[in-house]
Amino acid sequence: MYLVPKNVRARFELVPGFGLPELALCGVGLVVGAALGLVFSLFGASPLVRMVLLVVPTGFMFFVTRAGSEGESLFVLVMLYRKWKTGQRRYFNVPQGRDFL
Repeated sequence: MYLVPKNVRARFELVPGFGLPELALCGVGLVVGAALGLVFSLFGASPLVRMVLLVVPTGFMFFVTRAGSEGESLFVLVMLYRKWKTGQRRYFNVPQGRDFL
């Protein structure tokens, strides 16, 4: 038996590009869909509407967490963008004092 080190990403992947964190996010989508279906069933929604409300959030979370051709999912790209947007930037060609125009 070969032991996989903790820092190897493939250790937590069920299939390439889809692992336990992605499965957990799909579970969150399933719970949200079930809650929406329950709320709509209280107002007398048809079984077809409840099924759609169950499948759509789960499918949305699956496609958001699925890795694309570059190897990064939409969820990871949004997280990286938010980190970049809130990070400090250094501008090298900023004039000091008066305007140079």
